[in-house]
Amino acid sequence: MSAAGRPDGITREIEREQVQLDDLFARRDELIEQVGAERRAAAEGDGDGTYAEARVSALARRQHELDKADRGLCFGRMDRADGASWYVGRIGLPSRHDDADPLLIDWRAPAARAFYTATAARPDGLRRRRHIRTDERRVIGVDDELLDAENADAATDLVGEAALMEALDARRTGSMNDIVSTLQAEQDDIIRAPHQGCLVVQGGPGTGKTAVALHRAAYLLFTHQHLVERGVLVVGPSRAFLDYIEQVLPSLGETQVVATTVDRLLPGTTAARHDSDAVAEIKGRGLWADVLQRVIDERQPVARPVTVVHEGEPITLDTEEVAEILAQARAGRVSHHEARGRFRTRTLDALAEAVARHAQELIASMEEGFEDILARIDASMRAQAQNLGTQSSSRGVEVDGVATAEDVAVIRSGLRESATVSAALDDVWPALDPQTVLTDLLRDVDELARLAPELTADERALVVRERGADWSTADVALLDELAELVGAPTETTRVPVDGQSLAARAGADRTWAYGHVIVDEAQELTAMQWRMLLRRCPTRSFTVVGDINQADSPGSARSWESALEPSFGTRWRRTELTVCYRTPHEVMACTAGVLEAAGSTVLPPRAVRSSGRPPGHVITDDRRIVDEIASAATTLADRYAGGRVAVIAVAGRAEQLRSHTALVRPDVVVITPEESKGLEFDAVVVVDPHAIVEQRRGWNGLYVALTRCTQELTVVALADGPAGLDLGTPAG
Repeated sequence: MSAAGRPDGITREIEREQVQLDDLFARRDELIEQVGAERRAAAEGDGDGTYAEARVSALARRQHELDKADRGLCFGRMDRADGASWYVGRIGLPSRHDDADPLLIDWRAPAARAFYTATAARPDGLRRRRHIRTDERRVIGVDDELLDAENADAATDLVGEAALMEALDARRTGSMNDIVSTLQAEQDDIIRAPHQGCLVVQGGPGTGKTAVALHRAAYLLFTHQHLVERGVLVVGPSRAFLDYIEQVLPSLGETQVVATTVDRLLPGTTAARHDSDAVAEIKGRGLWADVLQRVIDERQPVARPVTVVHEGEPITLDTEEVAEILAQARAGRVSHHEARGRFRTRTLDALAEAVARHAQELIASMEEGFEDILARIDASMRAQAQNLGTQSSSRGVEVDGVATAEDVAVIRSGLRESATVSAALDDVWPALDPQTVLTDLLRDVDELARLAPELTADERALVVRERGADWSTADVALLDELAELVGAPTETTRVPVDGQSLAARAGADRTWAYGHVIVDEAQELTAMQWRMLLRRCPTRSFTVVGDINQADSPGSARSWESALEPSFGTRWRRTELTVCYRTPHEVMACTAGVLEAAGSTVLPPRAVRSSGRPPGHVITDDRRIVDEIASAATTLADRYAGGRVAVIAVAGRAEQLRSHTALVRPDVVVITPEESKGLEFDAVVVVDPHAIVEQRRGWNGLYVALTRCTQELTVVALADGPAGLDLGTPAG
């Protein structure tokens, strides 16, 4: 609404809030200068290194938070029943006076919670809630909700309905926006839930589960400072998904987050290949933990004599001595690599002592008369040392036959630097490389039959790979399991990086332990991928977000119980997002039969908005289908100018459509159902639902495809149906 068309009262309120917003930005700009000066001073100071580094890091995070708060700095006001008014925003801004209330309350602070949870029936001490809409530094609108008891009958379950609906109707640009200004009560409850243990968030399409997960990361880092030191890991389903969400956390001021996909969790390993569905399902089974343990167990060393040559003399540790050293090396819960390091240390010690003993025995066997000569030489050397004003710390085994600790240390150093000695130790206990071990296992059907008897002959034949073949997404979890068993800091476990940011350090270190892990589309993970994630967070502090109705990956679970119990047992709790904000009820209404066909055991969310447009349904033939798809996509793109349209089809058809001239435009994207997970568009064209249903767990894939739109859906099919999909009377 233009200023000329607004009622005078609204215009005055906008002007009033503009004055407040100007003051907030002025205060923010002051703090940016202040924090920058403090950061420079801390960096140039001579204080304790650890403390100074921590302070510089904290100031850098605060400066980043202030810099990123330029959009939507303030989005709300709470008028309390006691007469006070508090402003709520993206960050907190202290008053210029120490004893005054903050100018702006951070949305994550406990004092801000009522902004998201108050209703007319339960006002939480508020008289009115105001949503303030801004465009950069300009106030463009206000929406008020009265929360006094007289208005209780008019209460809805949506907080800030006008602001929420405006946000939902906004055009999609290909990037996710934060929802900090329009969070709903059930979303806020999840964001602020305790971080200990595993929290499962079941949420259907359009419930905002991804946004909730990202805002939870920001909230946890704000509230629990110990998590800042270890950071939060966010795991998404695809690279496209990470691109989609990449601006959300920076816009909330958070830098202590590593966002990645599960196949990029092992530094130095690139998954450049996709296995067939059958192979990916086999490789995802939890039985591989036992199989790979057997592989490493078989490579444990067997006690046998170790012989080295020192100054022309062979020195041997017998089998019994080596067996004792091996037992000491393996004691306790240590990795293969750590035990191997212990073995080398203890063996070098034993060899050095054996060399010293051998020298003593040689001297002891000499003629008795020669001892007098040695004694005189020894006395002469001591006298010379005294004349020179020095003391000899060791007489030396070569002189008097008694080896000191210093003598043994010198001998040991020589042995450690000897290439032949190192080769002899490697012969007993060679180093293991995870990639080499897995390559050897997966290229040999007979070896698989011996070490993986749980697999059938047909399954073993499927997983065999050629030496030198690219690693697949499913292989990464197997390599990570081996890296954990071997424990070696090779190029597959740690990659050197420049810079000191937490994201760079944590992302390059396989052994990094995160403070919290957030997993989106978690229903898609296999048992081996869950094991991979658990190693990244020994405290098992997880937020698991997904929709079991949308599970369609090879090896994905059909229930949260089957997905989580192998990893968490009963130590997890579940909550649910029940309201669909994104997908119009016209579209959700046609998915009931699809969910039933998919065998769903979870109720779909309740849609709370209408687009006023029922789904379009076109039936055509194979000769005209591409033109019909192009026509539908073009019509929708023009109708929702400034937004985004998705054409969703099975892989073969999608590849064909990507080169169609009418579909090569920036506001149209052609993707598969799998690639569309977690994404949203203004309008969607679903192509040939029969073909989607014929895919593995195809009803789940069809459900995903149908529920990606915020405004309008069109289905282009080669035949009516499939049964279960109720789209009304088709056109064409």
